[in-house]
Amino acid sequence: MTSKPSPVDREKTLAVKTWLQRYGEACAELDHLSSRIDELRAKVEGAGVSRLDGMPRGTSSPGDRLGLQVAILEDLEAEAGKMVEECKRLYQQIDQAIGRIKASRRRADMVAALRARYLDGFPWPEISGMLFGDHDDYEDRRDSYLRRTHRLHGEALAELAELLKNDDIMEGDKESELRTS
Repeated sequence: MTSKPSPVDREKTLAVKTWLQRYGEACAELDHLSSRIDELRAKVEGAGVSRLDGMPRGTSSPGDRLGLQVAILEDLEAEAGKMVEECKRLYQQIDQAIGRIKASRRRADMVAALRARYLDGFPWPEISGMLFGDHDDYEDRRDSYLRRTHRLHGEALAELAELLKNDDIMEGDKESELRTS
């Protein structure tokens, strides 16, 4: 039986896990921004339609408001472009770090679990199915395989934490994050 990791090890693996989650968070933020852009674009495109309902309108020029919305839309699209580049950078950085795992016979499973979780965003049951679904007893022992997936993930995080302990990779991200904020 393996021993429990020390509190220092838990801190390291938690830091690596938080670092790995940055890609998913950046993608979620990009998705929200893209939705906002789509809604604003629909609003701007619909603004040119004349209203024939006979209701009185305010005295402000509709062109002023439309021009402001178009400018905001352009700014949001530029921001989205920057976020796409940031997502690509994070993806490549995380993928390369995960690829450095050198564990012996379980390397392929560790790498697959981390990539599926942090780069592809799969939920745990799907990851378990990807890793162990071809075993004859998978359907009967689904919970056992899910626990095995979690243990494998924990081992992979510890391995990655050990690999990254002397790298500036995670600290560098914090610095770039501060520069862009």
